[in-house]
Amino acid sequence: MKVGYCLAVALSLLVLALSLASFVGVNPDVPEQVPYRFTGYPTWLPKLKGFDPNQLDATLLFNQIILLVSSYFAIKCAFNPPTNRKLITRFYSTSDRDAASFPTTDFDRVLASYIVLTLLCGVTIFIAGVGKIWVAVGVLHNAAEFAILVMLGSGQGLCFDWALIIEFTRIYVVTLRELRLHHRDNLEELVEPEEDDPFSHHKSYHAILSHPHQILLLIIGAVFHVAGNIGFTVFRFSFYAYCVTYPAYAYYIYLDLHVTSNHPQKRIYLPENPWWKVAVISIISISLSLLTIRAGV
Repeated sequence: MKVGYCLAVALSLLVLALSLASFVGVNPDVPEQVPYRFTGYPTWLPKLKGFDPNQLDATLLFNQIILLVSSYFAIKCAFNPPTNRKLITRFYSTSDRDAASFPTTDFDRVLASYIVLTLLCGVTIFIAGVGKIWVAVGVLHNAAEFAILVMLGSGQGLCFDWALIIEFTRIYVVTLRELRLHHRDNLEELVEPEEDDPFSHHKSYHAILSHPHQILLLIIGAVFHVAGNIGFTVFRFSFYAYCVTYPAYAYYIYLDLHVTSNHPQKRIYLPENPWWKVAVISIISISLSLLTIRAGV
């Protein structure tokens, strides 16, 4: 089996090498910075054939409105967690059956912060353009993506957008499998008698979701994020796909913390992350990111 692991890593390295080879012959010169039309600050937004600044402004503003609304609801839901234990989702590890579970509240708060930081990046683009100030703010956006991967047990560390798609998909598939094999666990074991605050609004009737299909919102959000990156890189200044990403994340936070499920307890199972899987996911994520850049050159 170890030979298979090494073969998977070797094949992913081959894909990375081919991705790097695709840049042979590409002009390595960095585009000259031009003054941004609002502030005059140097940016990497050169005048391109067919570029319509009014279209860029409209799509940016529309995205900021979507992000602002998503940020408000995400923060409101994530930082006002339920007191009813039936509403609380818990992470479980498939690699260590004896490990203690833990609530997803902190993950939801990081996800909400990620939406807010993305809003800040968008505001920076609109005010100062894609320049060095935007790069400094964009680091916070990437740091939030890294924090999400670390909380899910995969600190790939690079090219987070593609890694999020892979990791969210793995979590969804593993959780489906574990719930279908529910005879391994007693889903009632951590559902303690309720000691809820009688004055809490969470004591009211709740909608019921088909767990774990709400995780599909994370996958959809990550896919549209990558689609937005491809659209911006290849088709120049196309932000439409981003309009789906962050509302999907905000809606997931609401479902995760404020809706009950068709199971006695909402469980999310985190997949195993041995060294070879982390290596393959990291290398494939880097390769896909390089190919995205290459398509836009």
